[in-house]
This record gives sequence, structure tokens and C-alpha cells, in this order.
Amino acid sequence: MSATGLALLLAFAPPPACVREATELLARGEAEAAAVRGEACFADEGHAQGLLLASQAWLQAGRLAYARVDADRFLALKTGAKPARPLAGLAERTAGGAALLGAGAGALVGGLSGLVGAESARHKLWTAEAIAGGVLTGGGVALLAYGSAYFSTANTREPWPQADVGRGGQLYVLGAGLLGGGLGLAATAATGLIVELVQRRTGRRSARVSGGALRF
Repeated sequence: MSATGLALLLAFAPPPACVREATELLARGEAEAAAVRGEACFADEGHAQGLLLASQAWLQAGRLAYARVDADRFLALKTGAKPARPLAGLAERTAGGAALLGAGAGALVGGLSGLVGAESARHKLWTAEAIAGGVLTGGGVALLAYGSAYFSTANTREPWPQADVGRGGQLYVLGAGLLGGGLGLAATAATGLIVELVQRRTGRRSARVSGGALRF
């Protein structure tokens, strides 16, 4: 995932409960118990972080052979998942395209609303579109984070579940599209509202000046 995807993942997807439990055991000095919990975390729930933590815990306990085995398993898992990685790259590129298309579509919808003749109708349309754009943006951020977390979790399972990894990528792309569309729609609608407000105030000020000159 990209830096943005990783940041969203860290913000919206805290470590699994079993990883936190193993970390707490290791912090209390119970290294062997932490290692066993980390291995179980990977075996039962498919979280690769458990293997990495188990290797560290075995190393702290002085059990070098066990630490090496878990480290090798973790490295083999990461380097052996090449399909998980063309798919990760494809998801990133597709998500970028979806975000751009969504932003263009949102801007187009907001721009077309400016062609409405009645000022009050334009104002109502742009207000509704600004609200809808904000909702779409929030939904896009949430779905983007969930899709990234879903992809990463599925990618660490053994055996590798291609269907689940693909579903995570689809959710990620959909979130990017919603995010782009929401931002494009909200930005265009808000710009239209601001421009009309400025023009209205400028017109009123000009009218007051002209009226005062005539009265004078």
C-alpha cells in the first residue's frame, strides 16, 4: 500500500487483540508466554505480526533456534506472496484512477448546476451537493481504510486467500472513487456558493453607492 493507505490503516485499524496480548506479555517479561501467544495468533487468526513478535520474544528468552524458525516463517510469508504484492500494485493504480475519475465526475455535476437559471434554485442545488459531497468524502475515507485493512489482513493468512485479497482491493478502489467524487462535488458546489455570495454582496454595495450618489 502507499504511504496514504498505510497512514489510514494505522489510524483506523489498531493491532489485533492477540497481538496486543502477546505484546503485553512481553512487556511484563513473560517472553516464552508471549512467544507462544504470538505463534497462536498467526496459526489461529492468520496475523503475521504474531510470528514477528514471537521471534522477538524467543530471542529475548534466549531460545535462538525457535526465534530463527519463526523469523524464517515470517520472511518466507512476506517474500513468497508475489501475487498479493501485482494485485497490491494494481489496486493502487486503479484506486488512483478511480479517485481522479470520481473527482472529475463530481466537479462536472457541480458545474452543471451552475447552468440553472434561477439563483434560488442554484443555491439549493449547490447546498445539497456540498452536503452530499461531504457525506461521500467521509464514506470514501472509511471504505478506503477498511479496504486497506481487509487487504492486509487477508494477505497474511495461510494458505493465501486470493478471493479475500481481491475483495479487499475492490473495497480500496471503491473507497478511492467515493473520496474523489465527494471532494470534487463538495469543492465545486462550495466554490459556486462562495462566488455567488461575493457577487451578491458586491452588487448590493454598488447599489448603495449609486443610490447615495443620486440622492446627493
